[in-house]
Amino acid sequence: MRRNGKFYAAGFALKQMPELVAKVVCDSADSDSDQLRYRVGIDAESWIDGRQRIADEDWVAMGRDLTDAEYNRLFYERFGIALK
Repeated sequence: MRRNGKFYAAGFALKQMPELVAKVVCDSADSDSDQLRYRVGIDAESWIDGRQRIADEDWVAMGRDLTDAEYNRLFYERFGIALK
């Protein structure tokens, strides 16, 4: 949970406006598209793109017993998001 908190804190630091999310939600509700997922914000781009670049085994391995420094380094390398 502590690491999840760091991820969300990094997102809050980007100071993205909630209106951006509201616009995407409204636009998707009004759309005739069958699209299920929408990217909203810089952190979503980094997160989704980074996840697609790594193997499932590497994703699972990030849950192993790593120090915070090791985890933060891997997270930055893979997702471009600095955790503190």
